[in-house]
Parts: sequence; C-alpha cells; structure tokens
Amino acid sequence: MKRNILIPMFCLLGTLSLQAQIAPAHTDVAYNSGNNTVTALHYGRGNTLESITVTGKTQTTIQLSPNGQPKSISNEYATIEYTFAGTSNVTAHQTVNGKTKTEKVPMNSESVLYFRKQWANLKNKAVEYAGKADKFLEGGGIELVGGIVKAINGGLAGSIGVCFDQALEAGKKTDNPIISINTLENLQKASNIHLSLKDAAGDAATEWFFKNYRELRDGWSDMVYNDMMTKDRHQRENNRKEQSWRMELATLLLEAGHTPEEVGDILRKGGGKPDNESKPDDRTKPGNDTKPGDETKPGNDTKPGDNADKKKDDEKRRDYGNLVNPQTPQDIIDYVNLRKGREGGKLPLRVNVFYEPYLLSSGLCYDLVLNKDKKTYSVKLVNEALKIDYDKELDEPTCRIVLWYARPFDKGTDEIVIKMKKGQVPSKL
Repeated sequence: MKRNILIPMFCLLGTLSLQAQIAPAHTDVAYNSGNNTVTALHYGRGNTLESITVTGKTQTTIQLSPNGQPKSISNEYATIEYTFAGTSNVTAHQTVNGKTKTEKVPMNSESVLYFRKQWANLKNKAVEYAGKADKFLEGGGIELVGGIVKAINGGLAGSIGVCFDQALEAGKKTDNPIISINTLENLQKASNIHLSLKDAAGDAATEWFFKNYRELRDGWSDMVYNDMMTKDRHQRENNRKEQSWRMELATLLLEAGHTPEEVGDILRKGGGKPDNESKPDDRTKPGNDTKPGDETKPGNDTKPGDNADKKKDDEKRRDYGNLVNPQTPQDIIDYVNLRKGREGGKLPLRVNVFYEPYLLSSGLCYDLVLNKDKKTYSVKLVNEALKIDYDKELDEPTCRIVLWYARPFDKGTDEIVIKMKKGQVPSKL
C-alpha cells in the first residue's frame, strides 16, 4: 500500500520537475492599484526569471542572472550595470547622459549569501508562481531583488539610487490587491480600477499601457514585454548619448534643489519640443523690460490681485520644459536666472542669443542687456532671420548663447550651444 502511494508521488514530483525544465519562455503581468504600477516578469526556458520591468511614472527594467542577482537596472534617468566579485564586492558602471562612472561597492558577504539562499527558496516555487505575477510580487520576490539593488546603490557616491525608488517599491503589499492580468477578464478588471484612479494617480506610463493593450486577446503579455524591451533599449541608448544642453540644465536644476526624478520629469516634458503655448508677449518686445523671475524668490511682496498671475508664473517655472528647446527671450532669461546660483547670485551683464538654422544665411539674433536695477533685462539689437531662396535648412540647427560677466581675473564669457530640431527655430520675436 505504501509503495502504491509513493509511486504517484514520485510521478507527480517528476512531472513538476520536467515542467520546470521544459517550460517555454513567457511573460507574466500584474497591476498594483496601490501605487498605480504595471509589472512584467519575463521568464526564460525552465521558469528562470530573466527580468522585472515596472511601468509607472517611468519604466524601469532590472535584468537578472540565473541566481537572481541583478545584472543591470535602467530607466530614462540612468543605466547601472553590476558585476559581482564573489560575495565581497560589486562593481557598478553608472551611465548618465553619455558619461560612465565606475565604482566598487563593498558588500557584506553574509547578506549576499542570505539573498542567494532566499532566491533559491523562491525559485523552488517557480511552478506555483507560473502565470501568477501577483503571487510572485506578494510573495516578496521584487522586495528581495529590490533589497540587494538598494544595498548596492546605497553604497554609490551621490543619490542616483533615488531614480529607481518607484520600481523598487512596486511589489510591496498594499491595502489594495495586486491583480495578475494574464487573462482578458483580469485585464478588464485592472483597467477599470486604473481608470478609477486616473485623476488621483494617473501616470503617463500606465496610461500608455492600458490605452494600447486593453483590447488585445491572444499573446498580449508577450507583446507588452516586447514593447517594453523596445522602450528599454531606447532609454539605454539615450543614457549613452551625451547631450550637453540637457546635462547643463540637469546640473542647474540639481543645484537649485530638484531631485533626480524631478530633473528627469522636467527634461522629459521638454523633450526637445517647443512649447506651442509659449509666445513672446509685450515683455519680450525690443526696448521693454523683462523680469528674470524675481517673483519666484521667497519673501518678495506681491500686490493684492497678483496672486493668480504669480501662481501661473510659478507653475510655469516649476516645469522648465521650454528650456530644453528655448523659443523666446523669456525662455533664455529663465535659464540665465536659474544659472545665477553659480555666480554668487550675479546675472550676466549681457546675453547674446544666436539661432543658426541655415547653411548660408543668418537666423534670428538679439541681445539681452541687464538694466540698472541689476534684476531685469531689456531686449536690444534684434535681427530677424534672413533666408535666401536656395539656402538649405540645417538638419540640426542650434541656439548659441553667450553670457558676458564682469569677472575679475577670469574669462568674461561662457558659451552654451543648444541643439534644436529642424523646423522648430524661431525666425522673429
């Protein structure tokens, strides 16, 4: 009798083991309504987890080795690649805006060994979790991976780890259930919950997800994964590119007290596109004074009735998106005002602005001259763009800004060149 019981048990264990070995590559997806994130788990053959991708305010992907240790983590802010040297240390290669910095982070060997042990226990449940991303997340899978990522990133110089916080929080238990959405019914349920949260916690990334995949029926989770990987490759590629203007602006924003995530949001909103709503007003006409943002200083007095205008200006200045592709004198002044922290609060005496959109003839150019109050600028010496019929428009036009300072014992000018998009350079004020 005992022999008869053992045979089916051995058969069952053998079947489960065989399933784990031959399980094809697949993707499981779950939605966490608590923090409005979509998580995709991609498994290779044999239910070996290869990557975790979290889509929320941004998309973050963690690539894993067979033993669960992170190989890399990336999103639109940065890419970090990890190389483990046994259990004693990890070498991290951080790539941001075309610059790569390498650091060696010492690790507590016992904590690494503990991680490996816990991962082995988690991996034994691979068959149980297959097709149930919610079980993996609620079972502590992403917290386990996130813990070792945080431990490494926490040892890096600077605060680059904050760029990945949302992804590392995505799997934590909340009062709201995590919904596995590998079926159309669960996708519909998650979509309805997402839409109900839209006003309170709407994110561009999750909005994109539900908008594009709500109606798909067959193999949609793999399509989600493929699209996520396309986006991940694009983000990594952008991190490898040096974009001097974006780096300059990012540095200024960080110095002004913005977090790395806020800086990423600002640069993304700009996206190299002009602000269509941003048109020169009377303040930017030649001869008129233009304030470079003094109203944003704490402690400045405002007249009754000015609060609405002040609020509108403050909202604009918190965005900074138009600085990525400056169209107006006010855009340039906003940038100059942001930059004055480097000069001990002093503004440049004069700012030359040159738009260079054509191969032969000249583009719009003008000067900003600091007024006697040392706070406002007047627009002077305006020359509008002159285009010859046979002249060629450049594929990569530029905006060149020359800042003139009264610096003792130092060069008097700084020059910044901003790459702009073809057809988006202003020809007149």
